[in-house]
Amino acid sequence: MKPDGVIAVHISNRHLNLLPVTIGVAKFFRTYIRSINWDEPNHPWWFSSSRWVILSRNVPFMFSQPMATHASIMPDEDAKKAVLWTDDFASVLPLVRFSQ
Repeated sequence: MKPDGVIAVHISNRHLNLLPVTIGVAKFFRTYIRSINWDEPNHPWWFSSSRWVILSRNVPFMFSQPMATHASIMPDEDAKKAVLWTDDFASVLPLVRFSQ
């Protein structure tokens, strides 16, 4: 990633909680991380809410007014659940959502 680059990861999933994996990547690569939840109140029945995670080292962008308005900072309790997938470890079992 370029120094001013941004990665947006769509983590909406009914069966897996992908947030710990994206937090693990952010910690490993020392990037800032923000979460954006989209849930339009008056959307058609076929639309679903979505969650995006934004990763970047671009400080001006990550702390800009649009990001402050639409994105949230990860709570400390989420950071403690970080999982780093590697070639040796990529288990989805800890990420399975057993109840909604």
